[in-house]
Amino acid sequence: MAYWGVDSCSPITSSYLADVKTWGGTTPTFWGRYLTNNNVCPNGWLSGSEITLCKDNNIGIIRQQLESI
Repeated sequence: MAYWGVDSCSPITSSYLADVKTWGGTTPTFWGRYLTNNNVCPNGWLSGSEITLCKDNNIGIIRQQLESI
């Protein structure tokens, strides 16, 4: 079984997930998202609807965090 995932700043929606499934050929195993707003991803807030969509599609969520340099 191959595992693959997505890393995005954009909110996870049903239509975005459908596009990703078409591109990848299957549902991603995980999705990387920032959990709070930041200068890199201004749409960083992970919403409850995104969490539900991932749960309903058995997609794990990987939390991303910016490190100070």
